[in-house]
Amino acid sequence: MHCRFCGNECRIPEGGEGYCGLVGNKNGKMAREKELIASYYYDPHPTNCISEWACPAGGLGHQEYSRCEGTEYGYYNLAVFCVGYSYDCLFCQNWQFREEVRMKPGSKVSDKEFLDAIKESTKCIRFFEGDPSPQLDKITRI
Repeated sequence: MHCRFCGNECRIPEGGEGYCGLVGNKNGKMAREKELIASYYYDPHPTNCISEWACPAGGLGHQEYSRCEGTEYGYYNLAVFCVGYSYDCLFCQNWQFREEVRMKPGSKVSDKEFLDAIKESTKCIRFFEGDPSPQLDKITRI
């Protein structure tokens, strides 16, 4: 079976799974969860912003997109950890996370739960750690 959910385009043998660990071949058919498999939490601004240099939340960047003048206290990033890795980066700072993810699957997150997690105080949604590309169809569906 040929999987095309990420750039690896795995060829998965009967009873096997793709590199990400999320797609399997069961009786010649693709087997994968319908729901997004992830965990998430709310990260208050302006902490831990990856794009701080361009982020209006920290009082920098494109202030025309800010909800207030200066630092956006009282707002949050929705930090999402998607299960599954399609990469094997040589100098990965979180190399052990890839194996941990395969051993401890995340929770199934329904479309409704994910949409309900986006509150009025949510300024942005940030995907990190796990690689979202094997589940991109689920994320864009939501």
